[in-house]
Amino acid sequence: MGVRIRVGDKVRVIAGNDKGREGEVARIDWARERAVVKGLALLTRHLKKDPQSGKGGTEEVSGSIHLSNLMPVDPKGEATRVLFKLGKDGKRERYSKKSKGAF
Repeated sequence: MGVRIRVGDKVRVIAGNDKGREGEVARIDWARERAVVKGLALLTRHLKKDPQSGKGGTEEVSGSIHLSNLMPVDPKGEATRVLFKLGKDGKRERYSKKSKGAF
């Protein structure tokens, strides 16, 4: 089975609270089949006060989204399914099903 989403890909969320929004994949947890997308699925983390600086408070961090709820965006800007074809050098390449172009 090929990898349809990789780190650095632009993806669109197709289900959930962030449906329709786009972002870049920051990291993937293959064991849990989840990806962290920059700027999406924001969670609020509460920070303890630091004794040296005296700073604490809250910060927003990106949570993870299940891979089945993400769809890659091709270079033309359309969310698409992924096809795999053998290239001239014998390696598998990812292609957009809509625009038939390589990623």
